[in-house]
Amino acid sequence: MRLERKHRPVVKIPAHSTSSRVNVPLTIAKRYCLSLAAMFLSEKGFQSPVAFHSDEVALQNLEYYQAFLHILPANYLNAHCTGNVTICGTTYEVGTVLAFKYHDDLPMFGVIECCVKPLQA
Repeated sequence: MRLERKHRPVVKIPAHSTSSRVNVPLTIAKRYCLSLAAMFLSEKGFQSPVAFHSDEVALQNLEYYQAFLHILPANYLNAHCTGNVTICGTTYEVGTVLAFKYHDDLPMFGVIECCVKPLQA
């Protein structure tokens, strides 16, 4: 599904909007490059891929804070914990089971305990 998500705006629309049928992939590539250059020149950039939701709790107030303190980066020590987070369109919630690592072609699963949000400087 990820690959097909970009199929319509990148391939179908430019392919149907051009009258030339000679080297259609080159035409599509040029249009995509021009739209990307226009985005850069407008200084709009990419949208933020991370959005935090729900209430926040300070990490120091969590009962298991000392257990994972050693793996946090230094700038996350005063961070907050939220109930869910959306990263690049996928929402992750507390209690969700994820395959986070593969060992000998077998997945290793983990449960999300909290979503850590760094404090803005």
